Amino acid sequence: MVPVPGKGFTGINANTTMQVVALHGNIAGDGQLSEVEILASTNPTMNQPAVDQATSIARGRVPVQPGATMQSSEIFLTFEFLTQ
Repeated sequence: MVPVPGKGFTGINANTTMQVVALHGNIAGDGQLSEVEILASTNPTMNQPAVDQATSIARGRVPVQPGATMQSSEIFLTFEFLTQ
């Protein structure tokens, strides 16, 4: 789960709802995320924050070992945002 941008995690109460965004993308060997597609979303306003989180995750991937060829990979992620 990730906090809604601009807000921290809040206390869970009767007004708390969960918004979900599932996405797919490709990560180039240099950590660049491309061909991002939203597979499902309960709230379109959460789509860009989910893409931003995915981009951050892609940049933080484990670096290639010296002498190894950079590999691209495919990712599927589901983000859960708690909102009130």
